[in-house]
Amino acid sequence: MLLLLFVAGSGVAPPGRPGYIEAQTGIAGRVYLDIDGDGRFGGPDVGLGGVRILAGSGLETVTDESGNYHLMLVGGGFDWLGGLPVELDPTTTPAGTVARPSGRKMVHLTPLSIRKVDFPLEPAVAGAQSVRARPLLVPGGGNMVLKASRDGVRASFEVAGPEGCRLYLGAERVNRERGGTFRFEVDVAGGITSFVLAEHCPGEGVEFWQYRIHRVRRNSGGDAVVPAKPVLLARCAIPGPTLRKTSSVLATCFSGGGEAQPSKTGTLAEWNGRHYHILQLRPGTNHIEWNLTDGRMENAGQAAVSLDVRDIAITGLVLGSATFSYSPGEGSGKVGGRLVGQLRGWLPSGFRLYVGGNLLPAQDGRDFIDMVGPARLPWRFERRPDPELGYISAADDSRV
Repeated sequence: MLLLLFVAGSGVAPPGRPGYIEAQTGIAGRVYLDIDGDGRFGGPDVGLGGVRILAGSGLETVTDESGNYHLMLVGGGFDWLGGLPVELDPTTTPAGTVARPSGRKMVHLTPLSIRKVDFPLEPAVAGAQSVRARPLLVPGGGNMVLKASRDGVRASFEVAGPEGCRLYLGAERVNRERGGTFRFEVDVAGGITSFVLAEHCPGEGVEFWQYRIHRVRRNSGGDAVVPAKPVLLARCAIPGPTLRKTSSVLATCFSGGGEAQPSKTGTLAEWNGRHYHILQLRPGTNHIEWNLTDGRMENAGQAAVSLDVRDIAITGLVLGSATFSYSPGEGSGKVGGRLVGQLRGWLPSGFRLYVGGNLLPAQDGRDFIDMVGPARLPWRFERRPDPELGYISAADDSRV
C-alpha cells in the first residue's frame, strides 16, 4: 500500500504565499463527457465521477458523482503572474475518451476569487458506426460441418479470424489456433438452435451477432439443417482487447437488430441511438458480461468479453527528494534526486517506490532517465511549487 502524506508549513506565512488570507484563491469546475461535442456542458452531456485533478501547488482532489470538483487555497504570489498548471490524472479518465483541447491547463489566478475550469472529454468513436458488410459465419466467411453425436447433430465451425481479434461463444472465449483459425462446436436440437458470437478486434470494437440454426425433422432422407442469416444485435466501440494504464473504459454502443447492456453497469447516457457505459477495470483480466436483446426486446442470450489491463500506474505530486528501487531477481538498482513538480510512472510488477523529504541523492546507472525525465520535463517552463511550504512523505515496502 502506498501512503502519501502532505505536511504543510506552520505559522503565519508572508504575503503572497498560501496561509496568508489576502493571497488565497480557488479553482472549481466539472469533468464531463461531452457527448454532443460542443465544448459546453448541457443537453446530453453527463459528469464523470472519480476523476482525479492535480494542481501544481501540490494539491489534488477527486470529482464527485456529478463530475464536480474544487481546489481551495491553491496559492498566490507568483502564481498570479506565471499561472498554475492543473491537469487530469490520465489513469483515472476512462479509456476511450479524449480531452479536448487538452487535459492540462494553465490557470491564471486572481486573489480572493474562484476560477472556473472545466474539462470536457469526448468519446473516441471514430469508425464506430461502420459495420463490416459480412460477418464471420456466412458463405465464404467460414465453414460449417455437420457431425453425428450421441444426442443428435452437432455443427462444427471453422473460422479464419483477423490478427489480434478475439472470439467469444456466449460467455466462453474461443481459443485461437495456429494460423489464426477459430474452431468451436454447437449442439443442434430440433427446432431452432440460437447462440451468440461476440468478436472484439483492435480499433474496431465489439460486435454481437445472433445465429440461428433450423433443424427440420423429416420422415425420410434425414433431417434438414439450415443456418439462418446472422443478425447483428449491437456494436460497441470499446478500446482493447489489451489496455494499458487505465482504471475504467467508456463503451459506446449502437443498436442494430437488438441491444447490448453490460450486466453490472447501468447506462450513463443515451443520445442519437447511442448508449454510453462506464466499465470499471482492475489490473489483470476483466470479464465483462453482457445481456443481449433482439429487435422485439426479447432475451437473445448472454455474452462475455475480456479486457486485459497490463500495467499498474501511479501518479502524484512530489515536493522534495525521490528514490526508486527496482530489484528484479538478484539484481538491484537505486535512483535518487530532487524532484519538484509532478511524478508519474507506469510500474511493472516488483517495482517499489520510496518518496520522502530526507533522502540523500543517489544514482546508479542511466536507466533512471526514462522514469525521472518525463516527471521533470513538463515543469521546465512553469513555476515550480515552493518546497519550503511543505513536503510529501511516502513509503511503500510491498510489491505494487
